[in-house]
Amino acid sequence: MTADTLTEFLNSNFVSIDSISNVSLKIKDVNYNRKHSTSSNTNSDDLINPPVIDKLKYILSQELSDSTYTQSLSDIDALLGKYGRLPAITYTRDIVIQKMTLLKKIRLKQSYHDLSAEINDFEKIDLAKIKDSSFTKDQILNIVDKLASLRQSIDTLDVVDDGNGGDEENSHNLYIQLQDVVYNHLRPILQGEFSNSVKGWDVIERENKSQQHDPSFFTTNMEKFKQLLKCQYLSTKSESIDNYWAVDALLDNFKVKFVYHFEGDNSETNRIDKPDFPLNYTIGYITNNFKLANKFWMKSFKDITKRDEFSNSFIFSILKILKGKFKPQLKEIISNKFLLSYFVKTLKKFDETIIGDFNYSNVHTLTNDLILSNENIWNSWLSNEKIFVNLRYEEINDDKDAFKIEYDVVDYGTTKPTKIALNLKNLLEGITDSYSTLPVKYQMKFLNEVQLKLLNFYFSKIKHGLNALSPIKSIAVEGVSSLERICRIYCSSQFLIESMSLWSEEILFINLWHSLNKNDNFQSTFFESVINGYQVDIIDKIPKLLKSYFDLQLNRSMKFYFQNNVDWTLHENELNLSDKSQLEMLIKNLGADLKYIKSTVSSATFLEWKLLLSISVANYLENNIALTNKFSIAGAAKLRDDVQFVFESLDLVKDFKNYGKLMEILDVYEGKYISGNIKEYDLNIIRQNCL
Repeated sequence: MTADTLTEFLNSNFVSIDSISNVSLKIKDVNYNRKHSTSSNTNSDDLINPPVIDKLKYILSQELSDSTYTQSLSDIDALLGKYGRLPAITYTRDIVIQKMTLLKKIRLKQSYHDLSAEINDFEKIDLAKIKDSSFTKDQILNIVDKLASLRQSIDTLDVVDDGNGGDEENSHNLYIQLQDVVYNHLRPILQGEFSNSVKGWDVIERENKSQQHDPSFFTTNMEKFKQLLKCQYLSTKSESIDNYWAVDALLDNFKVKFVYHFEGDNSETNRIDKPDFPLNYTIGYITNNFKLANKFWMKSFKDITKRDEFSNSFIFSILKILKGKFKPQLKEIISNKFLLSYFVKTLKKFDETIIGDFNYSNVHTLTNDLILSNENIWNSWLSNEKIFVNLRYEEINDDKDAFKIEYDVVDYGTTKPTKIALNLKNLLEGITDSYSTLPVKYQMKFLNEVQLKLLNFYFSKIKHGLNALSPIKSIAVEGVSSLERICRIYCSSQFLIESMSLWSEEILFINLWHSLNKNDNFQSTFFESVINGYQVDIIDKIPKLLKSYFDLQLNRSMKFYFQNNVDWTLHENELNLSDKSQLEMLIKNLGADLKYIKSTVSSATFLEWKLLLSISVANYLENNIALTNKFSIAGAAKLRDDVQFVFESLDLVKDFKNYGKLMEILDVYEGKYISGNIKEYDLNIIRQNCL
């Protein structure tokens, strides 16, 4: 008989307790069928002695029990050891195991049935005794003990069931049955009695010292508190519970007052546009009673629950009351984007208070349960926030003074923002504040769909302004100097780059980046790619614009100097080094530019740009005077003195490569030593210019 045939046989013949009682008869049928279906050819079973066959028949004919099962397997294993895995022996062993497995399952079903009946009796008989009359402490203790016994029986049966391949649904149904009985029949009795008994605990103790409760008040009620906790704990399979009935009962007095003020007909306090009214009232209640509640109830709570925190459960029960008020209003709130935005803002502020001031650590906050857990409401809120943000950005962008540089909002020596950059920074930080306390996936939504999009819009605008500036063709356009326009572009970008760099160091954005790039080891930051875009496409192009501007300024400012210095082949008696009036315009214009730059950009950037100006001045004087004129020794001396006067008056950088080269050109004209800073082709030109 194959394994499949054996399984089919057992399924069809041993399906119930009644089938087991006829096991012997079934075995005889099997033996008869095997005998008459055996092939005429000799097989290994023919080698077994008749006493062995008799032994196997005896084993199969026995009424099965735990003791005979063990003995039967032992006897069969001995035969296997002696004769090997002959079909008759292995077949008999399979039959015995299958029969015992079926017997255990039938016993389990009976146990489920019996335990379910016990739970019914607990409801109909035990609980009936305390329903309609006042009950004693001993009666409650008996009820709790009976409940504990039922729970232990279910747990034990659950373990047995798992070990025997039983049906998990059976034990699950017992847990549900017990939980329903306790919740629907025992809980209302104990919770109602405890609520009445403890009424006023949070008022008399706090408000009237002369009418404090008798010490026995809390001693008695703590025991009731613990019994109610224990009943709930015994009726649930979870090791952790969010909402405790006993804690709910402590808040019945608060709930009555809350409903009166904020769910009744009081039009002054029950206003859909003022969610802060009930929330502020609730914060006041928690503030006044939080320490008191922990003082009286926390230890008893911990004795029973072990894992959960009383303070969390206390606030959770309060939040349940608040959610009961707000949930019916959500449909109306979501229909008005201003109501929704204010509602969420108020909820978040409340959640931040209970988390920050009262260490509430449960994920079930008002924001989570009323907004985030409802996809429709969450999407509506996000959509509203996008609309508000876009409108605000348009206001910032359309301001006629958007690119005016704000000098008074940051410290001296730092990058001065334009008005648009400052307002955008404030807008972006406001958005961050609005989602900073949300779970990561919601933070990511705001960052990607709101903030990064704004930064991209802004980038496009600044880049467009940069392209409009290039090339620099005049000192001023429409009354605004080209230098100021360059600084506006630079400051609008650099201020945001510096802001993004600071944001990248905040724990919020570090965590967000790490959640996306767990193997990055914090080598990069969230805004790095955005910063690089601003740097490469805008900031790195500023020096070229500045050089163009400086060249224009030099052309404009040197006209008078050129007009009065046509001939550099002076004799020594013609040399006048004291008159620098021809350089006044240059000193004045470049001095004003440097002063403006210093007041506008950071100290480090000012030094970079001053070096850029120094190079421009040195190159300009080299290309437009030193290399394009013939010089006498006296003429070279005059130019050297004028160059040094300009550099010292403006405190420019005398760098070796550019200023040094100019000085060496003049050294050649004066017949002095050459250090090698001049290229060969330049040297040939210089020698041709010597008299």
